[in-house]
Amino acid sequence: MLVDINLLPKKERKNFTLFIILAVLSSVILIGTLFFLIYGNAMQKEEQILKEKILQINGKLQQEQDKLITMQEITSIEELKSAVKWAETYPIKAVEVLKHLTSLLPERGFILQYSYNEKGIIHLSVQFDTSREAAQYLQWLTDSEWVDEVSITSLGLSTISDLPADLYNEMINNEFIPRYIGEFDISLAREKVKEMLYIEEGGNSK
Repeated sequence: MLVDINLLPKKERKNFTLFIILAVLSSVILIGTLFFLIYGNAMQKEEQILKEKILQINGKLQQEQDKLITMQEITSIEELKSAVKWAETYPIKAVEVLKHLTSLLPERGFILQYSYNEKGIIHLSVQFDTSREAAQYLQWLTDSEWVDEVSITSLGLSTISDLPADLYNEMINNEFIPRYIGEFDISLAREKVKEMLYIEEGGNSK
């Protein structure tokens, strides 16, 4: 009977588990590092793009603000020129105009306020006893040769507080009867008014 006797020492099997674990951990760390580097780089680029967009938007806003300021300045200059031009081409005596507008009033109509703006629009605030009188005054203004255009912007009943100071003091101790207050905007036929005033003054322009 043969007996196999091996006197050589047995080779120990190498344990690769530790190496595998280390390799996996190293790979994970490497991949994670690469991911964060790429992600961080992408975020930096996106941040830079956003900053550039913000700068562009701020630049456009500044341009629009500059344009707006320029337009406002131009508008103010044009309005001033318009006012000067109107003043130069509107040598009509306000007293004469007021006399004419007063002459068209009904018997118990009273002008409470009289004003005009740089566009040559006269504004009247007139008191009437009835709304019919207000409509009648509007018609007489429309028919007047002195008037180019006229409109009534409001009509309503007055209160005692609407009266001028002198009438208010007079009426405060008396029975107050509400009256109608009409607001009129009037554009004069300036050339016609000048011509008629010239004739009334005997052909001597002043």
